[in-house]
Amino acid sequence: MRQAVTDQLIQYRDVLTEQLNSQPIGEAVLQELQWLRMELSHKQDVSRTLYENLTMGVIDEKDYREFKEGFQVEVDSLKQCATALDQRLNEEKIEKGRIQESVQMLDRFVSSKLLNEEIVGRFVEKVIIFKNNNISFELL
Repeated sequence: MRQAVTDQLIQYRDVLTEQLNSQPIGEAVLQELQWLRMELSHKQDVSRTLYENLTMGVIDEKDYREFKEGFQVEVDSLKQCATALDQRLNEEKIEKGRIQESVQMLDRFVSSKLLNEEIVGRFVEKVIIFKNNNISFELL
């Protein structure tokens, strides 16, 4: 039984390791955050220009307020998106940490060749012992 468990756990470790290597943490999220920050910066520049145009008399106060309100709605929306992306990035980092922890635990198990309660509790969902003394198990 121990060898069968070891073999399946090694396969599971390999799958987890592949996941770690193939999915850089938040690459797409980081790119989107960078775009949002550039867009926010652009909106702030436009807002400053609007104020300058108001003080120079290029636009009147009514137009300034209308433009400013529209830009503020867009800025608030961009900030909400950035906050959501930051949260998603943090969740991805936490998940990646969990996967790394699992891989490390599996490495310890495979190298020590001990089937202990910690390993079974973490990775084995069900152990079935048949009347003919065959044993089967399912991983989580």
